[in-house]
Amino acid sequence: MSGRKAAEDLPLEDVNLPEDVVEKLKDEGVETALEFAYADPARVAEVTGRDEEEVRRMQEDVRREVSVKIKTLEEWAEKKERRITTCSKALDELLGGGVPTGELTEFAGPFGSGKSQLAFQLSVNVQLPEEEGGLEAKAFFIDTEGTLVPRRIGEMAEALGLDPRTTMSNIYVAEARSVEEQMAAADEAYKVCERDDVGLVVVDSLTYNFRAEYKKLSDISERQSQLMEHLRQLMDIARDHDVAVVFTNQVHVDIEAAARGRGRRYEPVGGTVVAHQATHRVFLRRGKGEIRIARLEDSPYLPPGEAPFRITREGIRDVE
Repeated sequence: MSGRKAAEDLPLEDVNLPEDVVEKLKDEGVETALEFAYADPARVAEVTGRDEEEVRRMQEDVRREVSVKIKTLEEWAEKKERRITTCSKALDELLGGGVPTGELTEFAGPFGSGKSQLAFQLSVNVQLPEEEGGLEAKAFFIDTEGTLVPRRIGEMAEALGLDPRTTMSNIYVAEARSVEEQMAAADEAYKVCERDDVGLVVVDSLTYNFRAEYKKLSDISERQSQLMEHLRQLMDIARDHDVAVVFTNQVHVDIEAAARGRGRRYEPVGGTVVAHQATHRVFLRRGKGEIRIARLEDSPYLPPGEAPFRITREGIRDVE
Protein backbone atom coordinates (compact mmCIF):
# COMPACT_ATOMS: atom_id res chain seq x y z
CA MET A 1 0.00 0.00 0.00
CA SER A 2 1.58 3.31 -1.05
CA GLY A 3 1.27 6.48 1.00
CA ARG A 4 1.08 10.07 -0.13
CA LYS A 5 4.20 11.77 -1.33
CA ALA A 6 5.88 13.92 1.32
CA ALA A 7 4.93 17.59 1.19
CA GLU A 8 8.56 18.66 0.75
CA ASP A 9 8.76 16.61 -2.49
CA LEU A 10 5.26 17.16 -3.86
CA PRO A 11 5.27 19.44 -6.93
CA LEU A 12 2.84 22.34 -7.01
CA GLU A 13 1.15 20.81 -10.06
CA ASP A 14 0.09 17.81 -7.98
CA VAL A 15 -2.05 19.72 -5.48
CA ASN A 16 -5.39 21.40 -5.96
CA LEU A 17 -4.36 24.92 -7.05
CA PRO A 18 -5.51 27.08 -9.98
CA GLU A 19 -3.16 26.87 -12.98
CA ASP A 20 -2.48 30.61 -13.06
CA VAL A 21 -1.49 30.54 -9.37
CA VAL A 22 0.91 27.64 -9.98
CA GLU A 23 2.52 29.41 -12.95
CA LYS A 24 3.04 32.68 -11.06
CA LEU A 25 4.45 30.88 -8.03
CA LYS A 26 6.89 28.88 -10.14
CA ASP A 27 8.05 32.11 -11.79
CA GLU A 28 8.99 33.22 -8.25
CA GLY A 29 10.89 30.01 -7.55
CA VAL A 30 8.19 28.27 -5.50
CA GLU A 31 8.24 24.65 -6.66
CA THR A 32 6.74 22.42 -3.95
CA ALA A 33 3.55 22.16 -1.92
CA LEU A 34 5.48 22.71 1.30
CA GLU A 35 7.04 25.95 0.06
CA PHE A 36 3.60 27.27 -0.86
CA ALA A 37 1.81 26.02 2.26
CA TYR A 38 4.05 28.00 4.63
CA ALA A 39 4.95 31.01 2.49
CA ASP A 40 4.05 34.53 3.64
CA PRO A 41 0.37 34.95 2.62
CA ALA A 42 0.82 38.66 1.93
CA ARG A 43 3.72 37.94 -0.43
CA VAL A 44 1.81 35.16 -2.20
CA ALA A 45 -1.18 37.48 -2.62
CA GLU A 46 1.09 40.12 -4.17
CA VAL A 47 2.67 37.64 -6.58
CA THR A 48 -0.54 35.90 -7.65
CA GLY A 49 -2.92 38.85 -7.63
CA ARG A 50 -5.26 37.00 -5.28
CA ASP A 51 -6.86 38.28 -2.09
CA GLU A 52 -4.81 37.50 1.03
CA GLU A 53 -7.73 35.77 2.74
CA GLU A 54 -8.19 33.57 -0.34
CA VAL A 55 -4.48 32.73 -0.22
CA ARG A 56 -4.76 31.69 3.43
CA ARG A 57 -7.65 29.37 2.56
CA MET A 58 -5.68 27.81 -0.31
CA GLN A 59 -2.67 27.29 1.96
CA GLU A 60 -4.83 25.62 4.61
CA ASP A 61 -6.36 23.32 1.97
CA VAL A 62 -2.91 22.34 0.72
CA ARG A 63 -1.66 21.67 4.27
CA ARG A 64 -4.60 19.34 4.83
CA GLU A 65 -4.12 17.67 1.44
CA VAL A 66 -0.48 16.75 1.99
CA SER A 67 -0.37 16.11 5.71
CA VAL A 68 -2.68 13.11 6.16
CA LYS A 69 -0.73 10.28 7.80
CA ILE A 70 -2.38 6.90 8.36
CA LYS A 71 -1.25 4.62 11.20
CA THR A 72 -2.72 1.64 13.00
CA LEU A 73 -3.74 2.19 16.62
CA GLU A 74 -0.92 -0.18 17.64
CA GLU A 75 1.65 1.98 15.82
CA TRP A 76 0.12 5.10 17.36
CA ALA A 77 0.40 3.62 20.87
CA GLU A 78 4.09 2.81 20.34
CA LYS A 79 4.98 6.48 19.94
CA LYS A 80 7.53 7.43 22.57
CA GLU A 81 6.12 9.61 25.35
CA ARG A 82 8.16 12.75 25.95
CA ARG A 83 7.55 15.28 28.69
CA ILE A 84 9.21 18.40 30.10
CA THR A 85 9.54 18.85 33.84
CA THR A 86 8.18 21.98 35.50
CA CYS A 87 10.72 21.69 38.38
CA SER A 88 7.82 20.88 40.69
CA LYS A 89 7.21 17.18 41.37
CA ALA A 90 3.64 17.92 42.46
CA LEU A 91 2.85 19.83 39.29
CA ASP A 92 4.58 17.22 37.13
CA GLU A 93 2.47 14.51 38.75
CA LEU A 94 -0.70 16.53 38.08
CA LEU A 95 0.30 16.66 34.40
CA GLY A 96 1.06 12.96 34.16
CA GLY A 97 4.82 13.38 34.42
CA GLY A 98 5.36 16.87 33.02
CA VAL A 99 4.23 18.94 30.03
CA PRO A 100 3.72 16.53 27.07
CA THR A 101 4.92 16.90 23.50
CA GLY A 102 2.49 16.59 20.60
CA GLU A 103 -0.28 18.34 22.57
CA LEU A 104 -1.49 21.80 23.60
CA THR A 105 -1.27 22.75 27.27
CA GLU A 106 -3.02 25.90 28.52
CA PHE A 107 -2.09 27.73 31.73
CA ALA A 108 -4.81 30.27 32.53
CA GLY A 109 -5.15 32.57 35.49
CA PRO A 110 -5.34 36.16 36.75
CA PHE A 111 -2.40 38.53 37.01
CA GLY A 112 0.33 37.25 39.31
CA SER A 113 -0.80 33.62 39.27
CA GLY A 114 2.45 32.37 37.73
CA LYS A 115 1.58 31.92 34.04
CA SER A 116 4.65 33.63 32.59
CA GLN A 117 6.94 32.17 35.26
CA LEU A 118 5.91 28.68 34.17
CA ALA A 119 6.48 29.62 30.53
CA PHE A 120 9.99 30.88 31.37
CA GLN A 121 10.81 27.79 33.42
CA LEU A 122 9.73 25.41 30.67
CA SER A 123 11.82 27.33 28.12
CA VAL A 124 14.85 26.62 30.30
CA ASN A 125 13.91 23.06 31.27
CA VAL A 126 13.41 21.84 27.70
CA GLN A 127 17.19 22.23 27.33
CA LEU A 128 17.99 19.83 30.18
CA PRO A 129 19.15 16.26 29.49
CA GLU A 130 16.34 13.72 29.22
CA GLU A 131 17.36 12.05 32.48
CA GLU A 132 16.78 15.40 34.23
CA GLY A 133 13.35 15.97 32.71
CA GLY A 134 14.31 17.86 29.54
CA LEU A 135 14.50 17.09 25.84
CA GLU A 136 17.98 18.51 25.13
CA ALA A 137 16.22 20.81 22.67
CA LYS A 138 15.55 24.50 22.01
CA ALA A 139 12.49 26.66 22.65
CA PHE A 140 10.55 29.11 20.49
CA PHE A 141 8.89 31.88 22.54
CA ILE A 142 6.15 34.09 21.06
CA ASP A 143 5.90 37.13 23.35
CA THR A 144 2.69 39.12 22.90
CA GLU A 145 2.74 41.18 26.10
CA GLY A 146 6.41 42.09 26.48
CA THR A 147 6.73 39.84 29.52
CA LEU A 148 9.89 37.95 28.55
CA VAL A 149 12.78 39.01 30.81
CA PRO A 150 16.25 37.69 29.86
CA ARG A 151 17.56 38.23 33.40
CA ARG A 152 14.84 35.96 34.76
CA ILE A 153 15.73 33.24 32.27
CA GLY A 154 19.35 33.60 33.37
CA GLU A 155 18.43 33.15 37.05
CA MET A 156 16.47 30.01 36.33
CA ALA A 157 19.24 28.56 34.14
CA GLU A 158 21.95 29.26 36.69
CA ALA A 159 19.90 27.60 39.45
CA LEU A 160 19.86 24.40 37.35
CA GLY A 161 23.57 24.49 36.61
CA LEU A 162 23.15 25.71 33.04
CA ASP A 163 25.16 28.49 31.45
CA PRO A 164 22.81 31.52 31.21
CA ARG A 165 24.21 32.80 27.89
CA THR A 166 24.02 29.39 26.25
CA THR A 167 20.51 28.90 27.59
CA MET A 168 19.33 32.23 26.18
CA SER A 169 20.95 31.48 22.81
CA ASN A 170 18.79 28.34 22.63
CA ILE A 171 15.53 30.28 22.90
CA TYR A 172 14.14 31.80 19.71
CA VAL A 173 12.02 34.88 20.44
CA ALA A 174 9.33 36.49 18.28
CA GLU A 175 7.64 39.68 19.49
CA ALA A 176 4.04 39.84 18.28
CA ARG A 177 2.24 43.15 18.75
CA SER A 178 -0.81 42.35 16.63
CA VAL A 179 -2.90 39.35 15.62
CA GLU A 180 -1.25 39.39 12.21
CA GLU A 181 2.24 39.34 13.72
CA GLN A 182 1.23 36.60 16.15
CA MET A 183 -0.02 34.33 13.38
CA ALA A 184 3.04 35.07 11.27
CA ALA A 185 5.20 34.14 14.27
CA ALA A 186 3.40 30.80 14.52
CA ASP A 187 4.10 30.15 10.84
CA GLU A 188 7.76 30.96 11.45
CA ALA A 189 7.82 28.66 14.48
CA TYR A 190 6.60 25.82 12.26
CA LYS A 191 9.46 26.43 9.81
CA VAL A 192 12.06 26.64 12.59
CA CYS A 193 10.80 23.35 14.03
CA GLU A 194 11.42 21.75 10.64
CA ARG A 195 15.05 22.80 10.40
CA ASP A 196 16.16 22.89 14.05
CA ASP A 197 15.82 20.79 17.18
CA VAL A 198 12.96 22.61 18.91
CA GLY A 199 11.10 20.82 21.69
CA LEU A 200 8.85 23.61 23.00
CA VAL A 201 6.79 26.44 21.52
CA VAL A 202 5.34 29.00 23.94
CA VAL A 203 2.73 31.72 23.33
CA ASP A 204 2.56 34.19 26.22
CA SER A 205 -0.25 35.09 26.09
CA LEU A 206 -2.61 33.60 23.53
CA THR A 207 -5.52 36.05 23.63
CA TYR A 208 -3.91 39.42 24.47
CA ASN A 209 -3.76 40.70 20.86
CA PHE A 210 -7.15 39.23 19.98
CA ARG A 211 -8.81 41.09 22.87
CA ALA A 212 -7.05 44.33 21.95
CA GLU A 213 -8.05 44.26 18.27
CA TYR A 214 -11.56 42.82 18.49
CA LYS A 215 -13.21 44.98 21.15
CA LYS A 216 -16.81 45.32 19.98
CA LEU A 217 -19.58 42.77 20.35
CA SER A 218 -19.92 42.81 16.57
CA ASP A 219 -16.27 41.68 16.32
CA ILE A 220 -16.70 38.49 18.34
CA SER A 221 -17.46 36.21 15.40
CA GLU A 222 -14.39 37.39 13.47
CA ARG A 223 -12.24 37.18 16.59
CA GLN A 224 -13.25 33.59 17.27
CA SER A 225 -12.66 32.63 13.64
CA GLN A 226 -9.14 34.07 13.71
CA LEU A 227 -8.47 32.52 17.09
CA MET A 228 -9.53 29.11 15.77
CA GLU A 229 -7.14 29.47 12.83
CA HIS A 230 -4.30 30.41 15.19
CA LEU A 231 -4.99 27.41 17.42
CA ARG A 232 -4.94 25.19 14.35
CA GLN A 233 -1.49 26.58 13.58
CA LEU A 234 -0.32 25.63 17.05
CA MET A 235 -1.84 22.16 16.82
CA ASP A 236 -0.07 21.61 13.50
CA ILE A 237 3.23 22.47 15.18
CA ALA A 238 2.54 20.09 18.07
CA ARG A 239 1.46 17.16 15.95
CA ASP A 240 3.70 17.49 12.90
CA HIS A 241 6.90 17.99 14.91
CA ASP A 242 6.07 16.26 18.23
CA VAL A 243 6.68 19.56 20.03
CA ALA A 244 5.21 20.61 23.38
CA VAL A 245 3.05 23.66 22.74
CA VAL A 246 2.23 25.77 25.80
CA PHE A 247 0.11 28.89 25.82
CA THR A 248 -0.86 31.14 28.68
CA ASN A 249 -4.27 32.73 28.75
CA GLN A 250 -5.92 35.68 30.43
CA VAL A 251 -9.15 35.34 32.38
CA HIS A 252 -12.27 37.42 32.93
CA VAL A 253 -14.95 37.40 35.59
CA ASP A 254 -17.87 35.06 34.89
CA ILE A 255 -20.67 37.64 35.13
CA GLU A 256 -23.47 35.06 34.98
CA ALA A 257 -22.02 33.10 37.91
CA ALA A 258 -21.68 36.29 39.95
CA ALA A 259 -25.26 37.29 39.14
CA ARG A 260 -26.48 33.93 40.41
CA GLY A 261 -24.71 34.45 43.72
CA ARG A 262 -22.00 31.88 43.06
CA GLY A 263 -19.21 34.29 43.95
CA ARG A 264 -16.45 35.78 41.84
CA ARG A 265 -15.37 33.14 39.36
CA TYR A 266 -12.84 33.50 36.59
CA GLU A 267 -13.17 32.07 33.10
CA PRO A 268 -10.38 31.85 30.50
CA VAL A 269 -10.74 34.18 27.53
CA GLY A 270 -11.65 32.58 24.21
CA GLY A 271 -14.75 30.62 25.14
CA THR A 272 -15.44 27.23 23.60
CA VAL A 273 -12.90 27.77 20.78
CA VAL A 274 -10.00 27.61 23.22
CA ALA A 275 -11.72 25.08 25.48
CA HIS A 276 -12.13 22.59 22.63
CA GLN A 277 -8.63 23.02 21.18
CA ALA A 278 -6.51 22.87 24.35
CA THR A 279 -5.56 19.28 25.17
CA HIS A 280 -4.96 20.11 28.83
CA ARG A 281 -6.42 23.12 30.67
CA VAL A 282 -4.70 24.19 33.87
CA PHE A 283 -6.06 27.08 35.96
CA LEU A 284 -3.67 28.91 38.26
CA ARG A 285 -4.43 30.99 41.34
CA ARG A 286 -2.47 32.69 44.08
CA GLY A 287 -1.98 31.13 47.49
CA LYS A 288 -0.14 32.62 50.45
CA GLY A 289 3.14 34.40 49.71
CA GLU A 290 5.11 32.64 47.00
CA ILE A 291 2.67 29.69 46.82
CA ARG A 292 0.47 29.13 43.77
CA ILE A 293 -2.19 26.49 43.16
CA ALA A 294 -2.58 24.69 39.82
CA ARG A 295 -5.88 22.98 39.06
CA LEU A 296 -6.14 20.58 36.14
CA GLU A 297 -9.61 21.38 34.88
CA ASP A 298 -9.82 19.36 31.69
CA SER A 299 -7.78 16.61 30.01
CA PRO A 300 -8.71 13.69 27.74
CA TYR A 301 -6.78 11.15 29.85
CA LEU A 302 -5.69 12.73 33.14
CA PRO A 303 -7.93 13.00 36.22
CA PRO A 304 -8.79 16.47 37.58
CA GLY A 305 -6.87 17.58 40.62
CA GLU A 306 -4.79 20.29 42.25
CA ALA A 307 -1.11 20.80 43.00
CA PRO A 308 0.63 23.55 44.98
CA PHE A 309 3.96 24.97 43.85
CA ARG A 310 6.20 27.91 44.70
CA ILE A 311 7.67 30.74 42.66
CA THR A 312 11.14 31.43 44.06
CA ARG A 313 14.17 33.36 42.89
CA GLU A 314 15.50 30.09 41.44
CA GLY A 315 12.25 29.42 39.59
CA ILE A 316 9.33 27.03 39.97
CA ARG A 317 9.78 24.72 42.95
CA ASP A 318 7.78 22.40 45.22
CA VAL A 319 6.13 23.58 48.41
CA GLU A 320 8.33 22.41 51.28
